[in-house]
Amino acid sequence: MRIERRILAISGLFVGLVMISACPAPAQTPQKTIHSPDGWVVRYGVVDGASTQPAAMVSVLRSVAKNSGESPKVGQPFRYKGTNTVGVFYVVRDHSAGNVPFIGLILSDFNDKKQVETALMYDTAARFPSTLKPMMETVFKEWRPGGVKSVANAKSGEAASPAGASASTGKVPGGLLPMHPVTLPDNTAYAKVPDGWQVAPKSGGGTFQIIGPHQEFILLNGALQAQDPRSLSYQNMMRMHIQMPPNKVVMPYNVDLGQAFPHLYLFAARLLSWNPSDLKIDQTEMIPTPEAERCVQGQGHVNNFGNGPMELTAIFCPQAPSSPQTGIYIIYVYFSLVPNSVADQERLTASAVMASFSWNKAMVQQMADQMSAPVIARMQGIYQDHMHALQQFTQSQIDRTHQIGQQVTNRIAESDRQQAIRNQDFEQHEEDIGRYGQGFSNYILDQNVIQYSDYHGNVYHETVPNSIAYNLVQQHPDKVEIVDTPNYIPGIDFTK
Repeated sequence: MRIERRILAISGLFVGLVMISACPAPAQTPQKTIHSPDGWVVRYGVVDGASTQPAAMVSVLRSVAKNSGESPKVGQPFRYKGTNTVGVFYVVRDHSAGNVPFIGLILSDFNDKKQVETALMYDTAARFPSTLKPMMETVFKEWRPGGVKSVANAKSGEAASPAGASASTGKVPGGLLPMHPVTLPDNTAYAKVPDGWQVAPKSGGGTFQIIGPHQEFILLNGALQAQDPRSLSYQNMMRMHIQMPPNKVVMPYNVDLGQAFPHLYLFAARLLSWNPSDLKIDQTEMIPTPEAERCVQGQGHVNNFGNGPMELTAIFCPQAPSSPQTGIYIIYVYFSLVPNSVADQERLTASAVMASFSWNKAMVQQMADQMSAPVIARMQGIYQDHMHALQQFTQSQIDRTHQIGQQVTNRIAESDRQQAIRNQDFEQHEEDIGRYGQGFSNYILDQNVIQYSDYHGNVYHETVPNSIAYNLVQQHPDKVEIVDTPNYIPGIDFTK
């Protein structure tokens, strides 16, 4: 939590409330402390070292910050009607108590010795609306610095009304509106809801949507579905041209949440069918949570419904992906929207509503599992169908490639065969030309080719004059014979 830096005017006195944890708290004279059996605490007395009411209140807030482990968020300071007593409400989470949210009220005034005194009263955010009255009654019975006596003795309506507020309503600027506890019908979540505000029928499953009379809107524990684009699952879906659902955020889990804050808010607002414009983020900061999640809190203004600017406070808490392969994760969403015209009066109330929220995460998870089982099964079926189709397509492409390859191979083989035939025919043609050319040459030269064999069975061809050829054939008819032209041997009887 963070206390905003702002300048406050109280009866002409400007009070600067800065980051409370920035300076060490001065040594304090022990104050009187009252612990109620019901759990609330009241503490009052002189504030050493403080010469002004604002300084005393800042000193108390520093002490709150030191004890709780974080800086409290304060509302608008106010003055009680007809007195010098000023007060301010604050909200803080006590880290030492398991981050339980607390709401407190600090009052300050001068005593008869011109010393500044304060009265601090606080309780858990869930109980504070109902225990504020007994705490104030306890304080006013014993605490009597200066004008507080007139507050204690004032009429009941006037006692709770600061200057400028209605005595009939008793509403304190920057204070808490009366609230009542609400548990969702499905028993998944609990919150304090201001009187006159409505819980939207869409609430359930651990999520509150609360609507105020001036178009105030508070969302508690909404959920955005997200997927990391670096995950294997997302990359496969893109390769298969599967479209992402329009209600899912595509964003790396470890993104800079401060930079992503405007995008996340606009995405969440449009899922609620709003048309936000003029979004201006004044600041963002990382905040601690009980589960040590990564959470970012931001403040700013936005024209959410076209009726003028609204004060925005939002928190986004991404949960780590359940599997790095799928990259799917949830972003929990909390935000409040209060019109600027009532922001000073309702700022603390909105903070108290958010601080009072609690939910049964195990029950919600069980319900979500039951509801999502058929959806997951259907998605798995679609995924399997896509994978089967992809496998079939891949196999068909492989088969087609093989078929084309075989066809090409066959065409090459046939081409080679035809070329071999052509080559063979050409060789045979050339050989025939050589053979018959040699035969004609032998005829002109009056010679012939004879064939004979030796005693070892070796056969020889030799070209000799006709007279010798005929003589050898007559003498050795069983061993020598005339070779006809078609039987000439290439390379022996003739040259190709």
